[in-house]
Amino acid sequence: MNHLSHAWRALRHRNFQLFFFGQTISVIGNWMTRLATTWLVYHLTHSALILGFVSFSGQIVSFLLGPFAGVWVERLNRRQLLIWTQALAAIQSLALAALTLGHIITLSEIIALTALQGIINAFDMPGRQAFLVQMVDDRSDLSNAIAINSSMVNLARLVGPALAGLVIAWVLVRDKFPGKWFLEAFIDLPFALPTIVVGVVLLFLYGTASPLKIDLFETWMGLMLALLFVTLPFSVRAVQPVLESLDGESEAAAKSLGAGGIRTFVWVVLPSLWPAVLGGFGLAFARAIGEFGSISLIAGGLGRTTTASNYIYNLTQGFLWTNAAAVSTALLVLSLLILIATNVFARRIQRRLA
Repeated sequence: MNHLSHAWRALRHRNFQLFFFGQTISVIGNWMTRLATTWLVYHLTHSALILGFVSFSGQIVSFLLGPFAGVWVERLNRRQLLIWTQALAAIQSLALAALTLGHIITLSEIIALTALQGIINAFDMPGRQAFLVQMVDDRSDLSNAIAINSSMVNLARLVGPALAGLVIAWVLVRDKFPGKWFLEAFIDLPFALPTIVVGVVLLFLYGTASPLKIDLFETWMGLMLALLFVTLPFSVRAVQPVLESLDGESEAAAKSLGAGGIRTFVWVVLPSLWPAVLGGFGLAFARAIGEFGSISLIAGGLGRTTTASNYIYNLTQGFLWTNAAAVSTALLVLSLLILIATNVFARRIQRRLA
């Protein structure tokens, strides 16, 4: 217990607690918005080229402004800066949601909102990192705070797409639109394709010689893009059958009693979906831990983007079979524990619902 409390010791600082939990919600929402925007662009255009261009419009702004933003952040009030960036990010997401729900969204508006998000991120990311130092009074806890914050960001990259998969599953079940059959097939594509093919395509589109002029080779963004593609079907397909089997009478009854759409979803629909959401998350997380083919090329296998699977491969190339077996066993045990934990939680929720 002492070891556990020592590992989370930075959370004993009140300011860092508020910062940590607030940023967790913010980063998860950011990743949900990114995935939703990607799906929306492909739904509207069915063009991989335009999808790459939209992603580029957000990333190029952050890339160009990043060096200058880092200097400006040092001269600004970091607390006020983060308040403004978070407020603008909320407005950007609300505008995107309102235009989409009103069925009046256009490609030019998506590009403009994506570029706005890139500008916000250019200031928000260095501001968040610089502000972190002020959240911990005891400098001996600073390294722990940085580690906890980094863990939160990487966990949010998994939780955000999982929640976005829930939203996409909802749209596939409840909405009818042209090209729905194509989207259904596209989501299942990672099940049929050898993952090394995904790696080759990603390296071609986002490598050093990218025709889209977007270089994601040996970057975390390229790594996350590959993992997102191969794990999204687990989240969507785990939730979709449950949504299709739900009885609409309970939702109709809730609405007849005055409950709005969001309240009906949270209190009537979501409790029935939690087991499937947890199951899909467990499968996606376990798959991401051991994924090799899709990330072996785009991640490079060297430096800071080395994954566990790449590390195992490098060990085998050096004939360090014992070390490779030890790491493989650790991954196997970790994946098994994750699957068991998600199944246990899912069964407990089902019992409570019953």
